[in-house]
Amino acid sequence: MVRRHGISSFIVCFLFFLLKSAMNRGSQKMP
Repeated sequence: MVRRHGISSFIVCFLFFLLKSAMNRGSQKMP
């Protein structure tokens, strides 16, 4: 479980970033 700990955290962060980007694109209210 220690080996996948770092990768899992990285994937979660990456997915969260993608989700935020997608939400920002869908709601192009902010400049």
